Amino acid sequence: MPLARSSWTTRLSWITLSGWTGRRRCGALQIQRPKYLCHPFPWRQRRRYTCSGRPVRMADRSANVNGAEAPFQVPREAFRQVWTSFALRTEASRVKMVMSQLGTRHLLRLPRKQSVAADEGGASTRRLVLLRYLAADCGGKNELPECSNWSREFVDRDRADLYRHLLAEETASSSTTTAAEPLSAWLTVDDLVTHDVMLDYSYFSAEYVLRRLLPESVTVPSSFEVVGSVLHLNLRAPQLPHARLIGQVLLDKHRHVQIVVNKAEMVGGAFRTFGMQTLAAHPGATLVTQVRENGCTFTLDFGQVYWNSRLETEHRRVIEEIGKAAVTASERFPVRVADAFAGVGPFAVPLARQDIPVYANDLNPDSALWLRRNLRKNHVPPGRCFVSCTDARAFLQHLLVTERVPVTHIIMNLPLQAPEFLPVLLGAIAPGRPMPRVFCYCFEGGEQGAQRAVDRVAAALAAPISASAEGQHVPEPKRVRPQEPFVFQAGRDEWQVRYVRAVAPNKAMFCVEFVLPERMGRAREALREAPSPER
Repeated sequence: MPLARSSWTTRLSWITLSGWTGRRRCGALQIQRPKYLCHPFPWRQRRRYTCSGRPVRMADRSANVNGAEAPFQVPREAFRQVWTSFALRTEASRVKMVMSQLGTRHLLRLPRKQSVAADEGGASTRRLVLLRYLAADCGGKNELPECSNWSREFVDRDRADLYRHLLAEETASSSTTTAAEPLSAWLTVDDLVTHDVMLDYSYFSAEYVLRRLLPESVTVPSSFEVVGSVLHLNLRAPQLPHARLIGQVLLDKHRHVQIVVNKAEMVGGAFRTFGMQTLAAHPGATLVTQVRENGCTFTLDFGQVYWNSRLETEHRRVIEEIGKAAVTASERFPVRVADAFAGVGPFAVPLARQDIPVYANDLNPDSALWLRRNLRKNHVPPGRCFVSCTDARAFLQHLLVTERVPVTHIIMNLPLQAPEFLPVLLGAIAPGRPMPRVFCYCFEGGEQGAQRAVDRVAAALAAPISASAEGQHVPEPKRVRPQEPFVFQAGRDEWQVRYVRAVAPNKAMFCVEFVLPERMGRAREALREAPSPER
């Protein structure tokens, strides 16, 4: 039966379709078909439109690790260590009393290891209380495990020496001890035995393993970002030849991580994404992951959209500020938010869950797709958040000028270019609509980064700012004098610049927050004809 041609088809010689299961989590299935295909499951077909109105395929472009190299073989056996330590054999019922008598002076303190072990060669009712004194030096080639309190004081010495040492220590501290029964009353030389403490690759931290395996001239990666099940590295040039080793060790040491990637290109492009290299991954791992932030669950494809977990605090701060404004807002102008660069919804979804109408936009079709899914996943009622996929200028122009939506807050979180979009607000506020509060993010460097951020925003709006003026934001007079240049007043227009986070050694992210002045936001006709709106 011939295949029908539909608008979903693509003019490619061969295409790759994803495998389908009841939960749509199947791995990639390679299917070769001739061009001009219809959708393989027409009843599941959904359409998504670009700015030009042309439908595009709405399939998950989850970055499966196809063709990934075999896992790097870490020499795990090289980390197998056997440390012979002295221990004190006692009845299980007396363990608590013995440990309190010995105290921290004599007990072994080894992270992720218990100080009490079973007496394998003795009765089942007996236990071994491990002491901090080594009986053998593990061949003398291994350094003591980090954070341990092992001592080599009694290495290759008789246990009678340790017995006398314990009694001498008890005598020296007898004035402060409160034990009902002293060690000398029950401790004998035969109670001191040796016990082998086994340490292997799974015990040691990633930093310890990499410090042992990497050359001395190569530093161990000190920071990385974990986004759900994806671990994201930004390796430096000396570390790149050892990238697969670093990735495999980090994958082994973080049980919730499924895939480790390295940033191969700088963040850029219209969608703020970057090329990445897969260093290590579990079988079937993809870049589709889930992140929990500010009480919401976000699902995203880390390879196709932008996400930064380090911005969680900033997201929370803005969400809380807008939430407080929603409580005190007037009935005439309730809070409405326009998110011009919404991404997958770190601002939009939590705000919509607070019954705040949100107009969210992102130029990246994948971001808009995941944003819609996240709204459904977080049980946001239909009509609470309106999602669009277009240029931010066209989005704000349509929202403010064409639809005349009374937006009270505008979020512009595109630090590389956000100030360049501010001119679209000039003359865009309709008569009788409130003047919005703008959150404009930007990158700046140097010691005067905050001042540069303010100057950049002021330059984009073609108006300088004066920090000396005080007072509240008041409407401009109806009669406009074009020959008088507009000057921002810091107090009146509620200007403030805030440091968000460090991006690089000489580069930081700032948020410039201000209320759009009425003389700039209104068209001249609106200033002449319309009364001042209540705020």
